[in-house]
Amino acid sequence: MPQASVLAANQIQKIEVKWVTLPSLSPKGKPLPDGNTYGKGFFYKTYFINTYGLVDSIHRMNGEREVFEKQIFAYDTEQRLIKLATIKADGSVKNLQTVCKTSEGDWHYQIWNHGNLEREVISRTDSLVERTIYHRQNAYCVEAYDFEQEVNTRTWYNNEIMVYHEKYQWITQDGKPEKVAYSEYQLEDGKEKNFTRDYPLLEDGNLVGHETNWLGTDVNWFANYFTRIDVFLGIQYPHEASFEEDDLIKESSIVEIGNYDGTRYRHYYTFEYE
Repeated sequence: MPQASVLAANQIQKIEVKWVTLPSLSPKGKPLPDGNTYGKGFFYKTYFINTYGLVDSIHRMNGEREVFEKQIFAYDTEQRLIKLATIKADGSVKNLQTVCKTSEGDWHYQIWNHGNLEREVISRTDSLVERTIYHRQNAYCVEAYDFEQEVNTRTWYNNEIMVYHEKYQWITQDGKPEKVAYSEYQLEDGKEKNFTRDYPLLEDGNLVGHETNWLGTDVNWFANYFTRIDVFLGIQYPHEASFEEDDLIKESSIVEIGNYDGTRYRHYYTFEYE
């Protein structure tokens, strides 16, 4: 489909997309018989476009033109994506992503799935991540980085009780990483376990040696000095690769392998603009 600049220049407000998927060639390279279709005939999408050429919403429809799913987009004043919601036909929210600025100026990103909060990311104004929180029913995990102390931590809570904590204290010399001081705490069956050890680092920032062969108990898999800080890149626009054309194309065709047996399918699209 056309790029955002093309849509904005042509004052496009809506794109009607109609497509059908047909088997193109059998595994042996021979055309398949007529009538050998895939799916249930034609499907439809309607893209609603804002004045900047960006998608405000997408309505997905079946062959009877019944909307079975919507995607809703919201942007801030700089046209950055700050909300992405998928709404089912019954009006319930299938999944939701939001990002907002806190009163301290940090970015707060949340992912919800079927009404349940799954992940949060809190990053500074420069997009460097301070904390990532993973939610799992009555448990949650907090991964954090202390920028002053150069410390990575990962902590698991079960019913608000800390059951696991690990800490990486990065030791540097003249800006080059030398070693990491590692400590681990675990609460299991009411018993506390503690473990501490210093690990030297390789030039690429990885720990030296992998004695446990990258098992889940191996601290090496989490530690690399040069990737110790995550960067928050915002909500990733899911359809960016679809908007690359330089003009208002009327039709498009894509062939891909769609089955394990090697059958190639042809997706045929037509576009109408308003």
